[in-house]
Amino acid sequence: MRYRDAEVQCTPDLFKMIKKRDWMGGDNSKRPLFGNAMKGLSPFVMLDLSEDEVSDLMAIDAALQLASTTTGADYKPKSSFYAKVPEFAEDFIVMIKRFANLLFALFGGACPLFLHIVNIVENILQLSKSARGVMTQSMKAAILWIILIQSREFARGKGELTAEFQEMQHGLAVKRAEITHAEVPAELLAPAVIKKRQTNGGQQTEGKFELGKKQKLGTNKLTALNPILKPMADVWLANGKPKLRDMCSYCNIHQGQLISDAKINTLFGSCFYGDSLQRSFNA
Repeated sequence: MRYRDAEVQCTPDLFKMIKKRDWMGGDNSKRPLFGNAMKGLSPFVMLDLSEDEVSDLMAIDAALQLASTTTGADYKPKSSFYAKVPEFAEDFIVMIKRFANLLFALFGGACPLFLHIVNIVENILQLSKSARGVMTQSMKAAILWIILIQSREFARGKGELTAEFQEMQHGLAVKRAEITHAEVPAELLAPAVIKKRQTNGGQQTEGKFELGKKQKLGTNKLTALNPILKPMADVWLANGKPKLRDMCSYCNIHQGQLISDAKINTLFGSCFYGDSLQRSFNA
């Protein structure tokens, strides 16, 4: 094991993949599919699970193997895992370390892909803690996706490095602020968890809200962040979180052209953008 702080979680699916030597994970072309990202030699397979969660998965798999009849609901716990990008830099680095440990266990310390992944880890660790902390979701997604592309090339028996893998290695070595890839799936660009600060009896606590699920917060509901808007959100954060009126002033438009202002409607009882908008607001 190369990294002691990144133990590989041996799930039933990982055991089956190793036993069958299904390194490609169902991808036959040079372009990996998001649906196969959790199969074969992939950094996304390196899940962050507790020992109890791994034991539960092993027990479920054993029960399914012995069952004479099964239904779709029986496989629900297994299908609940999907490829995602860790929210925090520390977890992101541990995921890549786990993948390096997997390659070391399977192919030894002389494995070319293992050596390249170690080089990536070392380059990321060369960044300052603050620089690692502000790595964007799109940058982390691009790095993991490029590693997946190179892993598929390795599984295909090709010894050459892909152009995007070489570019990524160079970008990390020279501490480039952003690393991108045009084919990163949109599903990877939305953060796995949004943290929201709640007020509870005068005390502030941290609450977690999963994307894709509506959850109650008093009378309000938090819905999923549209991954298409994520690049815009990154620009907004990079420019100091300007308020809506400042952005509208910069673009020379009125904010009423974008949204119905609740304060204006409440104060004046009408909206200069038409009765239809007022009726929508009242509804």
